[in-house]
Amino acid sequence: MFIEKTVERGHHIMYAIGEKIIYGEQGACEISDVGHVAMQGIAKDRLFYTLRPLSGGGTIYAPVDSPVYMSPVMAAEEAKAFLAAIPAIEATVCPETKVTKADAYYKSIFSSHSREALVAMLKGLAGCCTDRRHTLNLRLERISKRARDFLESELSAALAISTQEAQQLLADAMKK
Repeated sequence: MFIEKTVERGHHIMYAIGEKIIYGEQGACEISDVGHVAMQGIAKDRLFYTLRPLSGGGTIYAPVDSPVYMSPVMAAEEAKAFLAAIPAIEATVCPETKVTKADAYYKSIFSSHSREALVAMLKGLAGCCTDRRHTLNLRLERISKRARDFLESELSAALAISTQEAQQLLADAMKK
């Protein structure tokens, strides 16, 4: 559900203040403002979203015309259907053994912006530990955490629940 408004000088804004969106690989963010930013080297007429990440902290200034992936957070009904579909998602395992190729593989999953692909990756990483009876190395643990954080932030925003509740819902769905 995109909201488009025409503002000064014909700029178009796809999202409005208060909306929750997915911004790149950052996860769910709330738009707290839309306007110009006073930063050296930035054109004075360029519009930016001021984004507040819903997990973590800080502020992101994203150009309205940014090529970075942006989409609305899924609706509550979509989130419930997604959670219900998780048990049927098959695990995927990285076919690469070289670190650089494996990193590119995992990066492509994040770049796909597919919740299902993230779940398949998480299941694959968890399966590696079970099959080999060891824990993930630090690099893979960071990738796994990043995927979980991303999914939990969107579920939290979509269902209007705490991150901890979203974490539990995701963990429960992954166990089924």
